[in-house]
Amino acid sequence: TMCIGRKVRPHALLMAGFAALVIANIGGWWIRRHSGWPESWADGASGFLMGIAIALMLVGFVRTRNQ
Repeated sequence: TMCIGRKVRPHALLMAGFAALVIANIGGWWIRRHSGWPESWADGASGFLMGIAIALMLVGFVRTRNQ
C-alpha cells in the first residue's frame, strides 16, 4: 500500500478494482477467441489482471474499514 498514496479515496480504489476485474474477464475471453496467443499466455495475462483487481479491492476494503 505504500505505492498508493494516502489521499486516494477507498471508494476510488474499489471502483478501480472492479474495473480491473471486468477488464480481466473480458480481456481473457477476447484473447482466447480472437488472438493467436497460446492458452498459457492468455491465462497468464488474465491472471495478472485479476491479481491487480484483487489487490486494489483488498486495499480499498482495508482503508474503508480503518476510516
